Amino acid sequence: MGGHAAWADEQEGPTFRVETQARESGNLLVLAGQIGVDAAAQLLDEAELLAANAGDVGVDWREAETVTASSLQLLLALGVSLAERGQTLRVTGDNPNVRRLLELAGLSARFPAGRPPA
Repeated sequence: MGGHAAWADEQEGPTFRVETQARESGNLLVLAGQIGVDAAAQLLDEAELLAANAGDVGVDWREAETVTASSLQLLLALGVSLAERGQTLRVTGDNPNVRRLLELAGLSARFPAGRPPA
């Protein structure tokens, strides 16, 4: 799996980027911009690709401006799918605004911080 990326057209709505990067020990999912309803289809496609591959998954949302509940729901489902196969989903590039949202929603423990896949 090479790197997949998509930027939304600014004329059509909020700008976002959802990108996957293959690493030796797993995969990295990079989220940037406004990760909301407009990003959900792309996020779902990338999550399905990641769930089908071996290895742990790191999430880097340092550049995310917002992450909506629907996007978090997709990431939670990815985490469950990975856990069923003995793999993990970890936040490898944290964002204080997203972390605060997770704390308020009681989801912080579901998205532990960790090192990125090598």
